[in-house]
Amino acid sequence: MDRAAAGESSKDRGRLAQRMGRHIKEERLNRGLSRHELGGRLGVSGQQIDKYESGRDTIPLHRLFTLARLFHRTPESFWTDVDSRSPAGAGIETADRSTLELVRAYKRITDAKLRRQILQLMKRMASEAQSGDG
Repeated sequence: MDRAAAGESSKDRGRLAQRMGRHIKEERLNRGLSRHELGGRLGVSGQQIDKYESGRDTIPLHRLFTLARLFHRTPESFWTDVDSRSPAGAGIETADRSTLELVRAYKRITDAKLRRQILQLMKRMASEAQSGDG
């Protein structure tokens, strides 16, 4: 293999690791898990989860299969852009600390009526923000 082909192959691997990392992070946040919590379930540190999510490290195949089982997804869904996530996992595009905090706080609310009201309020606010009215 010549140097150009080797370089291109390395770039492809890097892009794939980043794509998989984005999917892992989205799914982790959808489920309200911290990096440390997910790491505990996979037998790795929270720091290692951060490396997978950022694409600095490629997740080993055996851990990818464990992750797929935990998240009820196909392993392929982590490297494709096809949405094969469970319906409950769809919808969170911004993967950040505030999203994680919001999901955790929402999960702690036990009153079903209050949860529905909060969800309706948030949907209304998001719709207004998107249309530029709020």
